[in-house]
Amino acid sequence: MDWLEFISHVIHSLIWPVTLVIIVLLLKEPVSERLKELMKLKYKDFELEFGMRVQALAAARIKGKAGQAAIKSRSPSTAVIDSAWSEVEEALHQAAKRYDADSGHHDLLRVIDVLHEQGAVSKETVSLVRELWNLRFIVQGEVSSKSALEYRSLCQEAAENLRSVGEVPSTF
Repeated sequence: MDWLEFISHVIHSLIWPVTLVIIVLLLKEPVSERLKELMKLKYKDFELEFGMRVQALAAARIKGKAGQAAIKSRSPSTAVIDSAWSEVEEALHQAAKRYDADSGHHDLLRVIDVLHEQGAVSKETVSLVRELWNLRFIVQGEVSSKSALEYRSLCQEAAENLRSVGEVPSTF
């Protein structure tokens, strides 16, 4: 047996195992993704139940715990600011619905501009809402309780102005 025959036999012996390894490596990811979608696998007496639902539930639980931890770690002042702004945001959406100014506009600053263009809100209200929006993003770190309460008061004023948009004055 010369060296060419030897190499030929080695290649002949290894071609199928090498091909199998290459196929496994190429299909590893798609097959593992498909296995995640399986809900139940049964073969003779062997039965295995698993699936994406369990993983999704576990992921949602972990995400919920992380969200709770983030809320607990925030300062009370920051929570007051977020809560106060959400009141303004809700009042702005309600006013936009009354004036059909919310159609397709997801940017709150654009919504307040449309309301102003329609004559629904004053320039002062627009300025107040814009300034409150800007202040919300400037806040970094700890905010004094007094500042947070003043911010909340301004947000309540802006929300009240927005709630009164389109209301017919009472005749009583």
